[in-house]
Amino acid sequence: MRGSRLATTERVVCIAAPGTDEVVDSVASAVADHGLAFVTYDVGETIEEYRITGGDVLGVVVGGDGTFLRAVEEFAPREIPFLSIDTGTLGFLTVTAPDAIPETFDEILGGEATITEHLQARVVTDDIDETGINEIQFDGPDRFTHRPNSNREETGQCELEVFVDGEYVGRYEGEGVLVNTPTGSTAMALSSGGPIHFPGDNETLQITPLHTHNAGVRPLVVDAESEITVVPTGEIRLSVDGSRPERAVPAETRVTVTGAETPAYLVRSSFSETMMDALTSKLGWNVEQRTDTSHREPAAGPTDLLTTASGVAREAAIAAGRPARRIYDRIERSDSGLVSEELVGAAISRSERIITSIVSSAFPDHTILSEGWTVNAGSGPYTWVIDPIDGTGNFVHGNPNFTVAIALVRAGTPVVGVVYSPVTGELFHAVQGNGAYRNETPIEPTDRARIDESMLLSGYDPTGEFLKRFYRRARGVRRLGCASLHLCYVAAGSADAHWEYDTYPWDVAAGLCILREAGGESTHADGSDYQLRLEDTGTRASLLSSNGSLHGALLEAFPEDGF
Repeated sequence: MRGSRLATTERVVCIAAPGTDEVVDSVASAVADHGLAFVTYDVGETIEEYRITGGDVLGVVVGGDGTFLRAVEEFAPREIPFLSIDTGTLGFLTVTAPDAIPETFDEILGGEATITEHLQARVVTDDIDETGINEIQFDGPDRFTHRPNSNREETGQCELEVFVDGEYVGRYEGEGVLVNTPTGSTAMALSSGGPIHFPGDNETLQITPLHTHNAGVRPLVVDAESEITVVPTGEIRLSVDGSRPERAVPAETRVTVTGAETPAYLVRSSFSETMMDALTSKLGWNVEQRTDTSHREPAAGPTDLLTTASGVAREAAIAAGRPARRIYDRIERSDSGLVSEELVGAAISRSERIITSIVSSAFPDHTILSEGWTVNAGSGPYTWVIDPIDGTGNFVHGNPNFTVAIALVRAGTPVVGVVYSPVTGELFHAVQGNGAYRNETPIEPTDRARIDESMLLSGYDPTGEFLKRFYRRARGVRRLGCASLHLCYVAAGSADAHWEYDTYPWDVAAGLCILREAGGESTHADGSDYQLRLEDTGTRASLLSSNGSLHGALLEAFPEDGF
C-alpha cells in the first residue's frame, strides 16, 4: 500500500544496535529537519507507552537482522510502521543503506513511500502463545548429543506428527521441522533446502523439514489461514525466531501454528534495496541478466482522473479509519462507554489530517472542504468534500455505526464517492459511470414498490412525523444515526428508502454518488432533484433517497405542508 498516511507522522521512535551511534545521529538529524519528536532505545529495551500515544508514530530500526527481529516484537503488536536501516552484514530484512537517510526521510514524510505487510506466524499451546516474523522451529530434545566411543557429535532427533486443517500430512523423523513465513524463507528455511518467497503482502506458511530420514520429503506451502498442528511423540524444544532459551514441549502436546492477525508493517522507499538486489549482493544470486528489454510490459498510459481519484479516496479512507478504530476500541472497552471531548476531537482531527494529506499530495490543485470549512483552497473545478467521522454521536458512545466519508464533487455533482466503516471493514465506493461496489462486489438496490413491503431508514426527524406516518405502514423504520451509512445501505439493498429532514453536504456527498451509481434515486421533499449546496450550507436541504421503485409512493404519502 502507499505510505501517504506517513505524511502525518508526529514522532519517530528508533531502536538501535550497539555501535550504531553515528547512524542514529543521522536519523535524528533527518527527523529534526522535519520538526518531529525523536527518541531512541537500545535493542532489547521496552518502549514506554507514553512515547507512542497521542500522535502518529514511525518506527526506525538501526542494525542487522537480529535487531530487526527484536524491534518487530515492539512495533508489530502496536501496528507501528517502521523503516529498517542496514548496518549488519548478511541481512535480508534491513533494506535501507545509511548513506540514503536524508533522502529516505524526505520521501517517507512526504507521503511518497510504500508500506508492505509482512505476515507473522503465531504458535499456541496450553502455556505458549508467541508470534514471530521468521519461523517457528521444532527440534529434538538435545540439539547436540555425544555418541559413546565416537568423536562425532550428532544432532538430536525427534518424531513429529503434522496435520493441516485436520488432514494428516505425515510423520517427520529427523532433526525437526520449521514453520516459516515468506519473510523467513531466507533464514534457516533457505539453508534447509526451502524455496525463496517474495515476502511483502504474501499470505502463506511453509512447513520445512530439517534433515529428515526420508529424502522424498519436501517443503509444503499452505494458506496462512490454515491451522498447522504439530504433535511430538517425545519431548522437543520449540523456539520463535531463534529466541533463547528454547521452550520445552512435552510428548503428545498439540502445538498449533497459524498466520497471526497482526502483520509487521515495513516501510520502503525508492532508496530501499530490493529483494533481488539483496539476493545478488549477499548470496551471489548469479542469474544471467538480460540486456534486451523488449520483453518488458509497455508503460501504462495516463490513468483516468476519476479512477485515480477513487483509488486515492479509498486509500485515504482506510488510512484514516485505522486511528479512528483504535480510539473507538478504547471507548468500547471503557466502563462508561464515553470518552472526553478532547479524545474525540483528536480522532476527528487525525482522520482529517490523514485524508487531506493524502488527497492534497495527489491533487494539489483541488479544493478540500471538511465539515463546512475549507482545508485547502484549490483553483480547479474539483472539490473534495470529506467527513472525517460521520456518526460522531455513535462513535462517542461506542456504537459501531460510524464511517469515514470522502467525495469528489464537480459542478455540484458527486463523481467519486467512498464510505468506509472501520468496525465492519465495509468499503462502499463508486465512480460516475462505473457502478457502485461494497468492497469489490457490485451492489444494487431492491425493486420493492409498495410501502407495506419496505424497510425504511430515518435520519434527523425533529418532530418524529416521519416515524409516526410510516412506522405502521412499512415493515419498519430504523435509525442508524449515520447518513452516509443510510445511503449506502439503500444502495446495497439492505433497506428500501431513507429520509433526512436536514442534511449537510459532507454527510451525504459520498453516499449520494454510491446510491446514484447503484441505480437509486434522490430528491428533496418536494420531488425536485437533490442538489449539493457547497456555498450555502445554512439553508435546510431535505433528502429522500430510495431504490427508485418506491420513490413515487413515498412522495405521495408525504404531508402536503411537508414535515
